[in-house]
Parts: sequence; C-alpha cells; structure tokens
Amino acid sequence: MGSLFETLREAMEKPGPSGFEDEIRTYITDKLVKTGLEPSRDPLGNIYVRFGPEENAETLVIAAHMDEIGLLATGADEKGKLYFTTLGGVPLNILDSMHVNVKSQTGYIPGIIGILPPHLRRDEKQQAKLEDYRIDIGAESRDEVIDLGVNTPAPVVFESKYRELRKGEVITGRPLDNRIGVAILLELAEELKDLSPNHKSIILAWTVQEEIGLKGAYSLSHKVNADYMIAVDTITCCRPPYTGGYKLGGGPVLRLVDRAYISCMPLASWIRKISQESRITLQVAVAQGGTDAAAGIHAGLCSTAITVATENTHSTVEKAYKMDIELAYELVKKATLEFAEKGIQS
Repeated sequence: MGSLFETLREAMEKPGPSGFEDEIRTYITDKLVKTGLEPSRDPLGNIYVRFGPEENAETLVIAAHMDEIGLLATGADEKGKLYFTTLGGVPLNILDSMHVNVKSQTGYIPGIIGILPPHLRRDEKQQAKLEDYRIDIGAESRDEVIDLGVNTPAPVVFESKYRELRKGEVITGRPLDNRIGVAILLELAEELKDLSPNHKSIILAWTVQEEIGLKGAYSLSHKVNADYMIAVDTITCCRPPYTGGYKLGGGPVLRLVDRAYISCMPLASWIRKISQESRITLQVAVAQGGTDAAAGIHAGLCSTAITVATENTHSTVEKAYKMDIELAYELVKKATLEFAEKGIQS
C-alpha cells in the first residue's frame, strides 16, 4: 500500500479549487500516461479512462472528484488587500490567521488572511462576515497587486501540510476531501491496465466542480453510455446525531442515503455482499451533503457511494485513518474486478 499513500501525499500537494483544477488534473493525467494509459478529457475538464469493450457492454463508472474547496479573489482595495468569495462550502471560522496561496501569472504565491487583534475590537462578541476578511499578499496598492502577477478573479487555496499522527496510523491535512478518492482510482488504474477486452466495461473518472454542485459528474454521467456508478469520496464524521454511528477506524462507509440522493439498492446490496465475502467491515450511513453518486442517479445510472470517514471536513486539518483508506481501496478493487468478470447479478 506504500504507493497508494505516496500518491495521496503527492496529490494533496497539488492545488485544485473548483473550476480551477488545472494542476491536479495535470498530475492525474501524467500518472495515467506513465501507466501506459490514454486518458480522455471532456470540455468541462473531467478526465476518464475506459477499460474493456467500448460498445454493447454493461458499464460501471467509478468516479472521484478532483476539486477542493477554496476561495476566489475578486478584486483589490486601495491598500492592496484582496477581497474574495468562497468556492464551495468554506466555514468562516477557518479563515482567521490562515495561510493561503493565490494564483498569479507565474504560479501560486503566498498570502495570509489577517485578523483584527482583540485589543482593537469594539465588540468581542461581534461575528465576522465574509466581507470583513481580506487576503494580504504584501502589496500596498492595487498597482502592486498587478505587479505581483495577480489578475482578479484569481483562485486561492489554503496552505496545509500532510502530517501523520499516532505513529503513522492517522493522516491529516488539506484536502483529504477528495484526494483520497483521486489516489484510490489512480492505484486502481494500475490494476485494470491489462483488463481483457472480453470483460465488461469499466470507466474510471476524475471529475471537476463537485464542491459547487456536482457539475462535472452531471456532465460526465449524461455523456458516457453507462449503467452503474460508484462514487469514491469522503464522508463527514463524527458528530452524532447528525452523522450517525459510523466512526474513524471502523472501515469504509457505504453512503446509503444523503441529502442529495438515495442509493440504487441493487448496487448497494451488491456492494454489501462483496464486503461480506471479502471480510471487509463495511459501515453504513445516512449522511448529510452529497457526492457525485447523486449526479449518476440524475442521469439514470444505478448509483451508490463508497466513502472514507473523515473528521474536520472542509478545513486544513481533515483527518482520516490509513486503515480505512486501505480497506476502501480493497473494497473498490474487489467490486470492480468482480463487475468486470460477472456484472452485479452474480
């Protein structure tokens, strides 16, 4: 499993805020090409690879979104500070004292989000609003912002470091959501590269703009000729009663129902059967939020989601257990290989 976590760590270092996924997409594409594959890219920026026959075959799509939450600098004030809006569900309480990277003409450059010190506040209880925040890139005027190569609107990502806790059993950083899925699919591509053309068809897909409404998966699901979809993603843990009884370290989580969809039960039941036969403990969740599986349902694909429980979702300290990631990969691999050989009616 060393290569899985090496890939995950590399992928976490590549920025990819929603709508601006260029660097993580290049990383994924390069990895696939080095594997000997020829990935396709659709006009919206989704990347996908098909294994097995091209036509007249039962087809399973396995999707993981490549984008992450972030910010969008929309302009600068007269003092050279950048004001911004959010890309995806960014909690305001993570913005204070945040280190960020702002896209410039020459790449991402560092910046900070400052705070008003407590001894300068008139009302300690007053809650900050998004419009109160600014990004400081060291400029002192609008002209200096331009001199630093920042042309607004400009994407912004949060600075974060990959860290291991508990003697390497736990990992944390930005953005486990959803570089975990990205890494699992890249590892799976290695397994599938020699799949016989006589098998059923598998499509691995890395989608864009999930964090702002599953846009990439909607586009892809309506474009490809497929029957089933499994989204591979993370799932927010652990705040009962909102998140139910699943937990970190309890194995992968079958996302049976969430705010955006209800799983296609024949596929969900088949996943549960695979887990039982493989002796992989599978947790089951009724969750908040949504995944690319909802886009699959919208397009008429029988869909569900295999996820990894994470804490501190949508922050720079998202946290997951390595064991859960390993088991999620094993479950996705076993399900994929069985589908390729027998379909879900076996």
